[in-house]
Amino acid sequence: DEDGVVALRIPGAVAKRERIRILKERLTREHESAAAALSEEDSRTIRNTSTKRPLVIYVGDSSTDLLGLLEAHIGIMIGRSSTILGIAERWNIPLAPLKERRSLSSNGLHEDDSNTVWMADGWEDIEAVLADL
Repeated sequence: DEDGVVALRIPGAVAKRERIRILKERLTREHESAAAALSEEDSRTIRNTSTKRPLVIYVGDSSTDLLGLLEAHIGIMIGRSSTILGIAERWNIPLAPLKERRSLSSNGLHEDDSNTVWMADGWEDIEAVLADL
């Protein structure tokens, strides 16, 4: 809206995961198409710069966000949902403070992103990570 708030009304955990999966696939296709259309010289230039593939980052705060958090390239839980914490413990889903992610990699993805739900205390933590990407 005019205040910069993005609110998607997607009911249910499975629908959220599916929406994220579709978004990742679309962004990957678009990125690959754009890369294929470049000349060889342009491709070398891009490979030698910090241009990276698009990332899907999902921020959630409830148990219905958990599948979306896991599907995204980077899933960030804001706050401390006792339900998510309980499910993560029961299903051995790795949880880690988002501040630790910053120390693991200064930019882009790293191996822990695909299966870790990163925990943020607030938007300031998230803003710091986004600045590093």
